[in-house]
Formats: sequence, structure tokens, C-alpha cells
Amino acid sequence: MMMPQGPRPARGRRLPEFTNGLSNTILIVEAADAVPWTKPDELVFAPDQPLPRLKPSRSGANVAMADGSVRPILADTPEADLRAMIAIDGSGGGKRK
Repeated sequence: MMMPQGPRPARGRRLPEFTNGLSNTILIVEAADAVPWTKPDELVFAPDQPLPRLKPSRSGANVAMADGSVRPILADTPEADLRAMIAIDGSGGGKRK
């Protein structure tokens, strides 16, 4: 599990800053590449770069949303939607869910 970091990330933000909605903002993702728990790392996200790989599985990669819910993100989720869910204001591109 890793926390996406990039423009307008969730880390260190106050609740009123989540203009995309808490249930629409990803806080933690199940990344494809494992990280040792003794050396925490973050998943770097940049709007002009390819998205980091999420853990592949039939049910999708698990994500923890800012509202505390956990849900799978399916492999066929449009990239624009994923980008919007990573940014707290939905500015990652794509439609807001």
C-alpha cells in the first residue's frame, strides 16, 4: 500500500481542501511494486507522466478513499478518472465521480 504524491496530493491537507469530495479522492493505493514496511515510500504521480502501476488482480487494486472507505479500482477504469481521483480537487483530468 502506498500514498500517491504529486500535484495537489492529499497528504497534509485540511478537509475543506478536498473539493473533489472525500469519497472521490484516493489516499492510499495497492501498488504493483511492493515496498518494505521498514522503508516506507510513496507512489509518485505527475500529470505529464504515465500513471504508476497498480497491483493487478481480477477484482482490481484496492484503494482507500479519503472518507475511510476501501474499494477496488478495476483495471479498465479510464486513466482520466484515476488521475481525477488522485488529486484532491479533481484537477488530474477526466470527469469527477
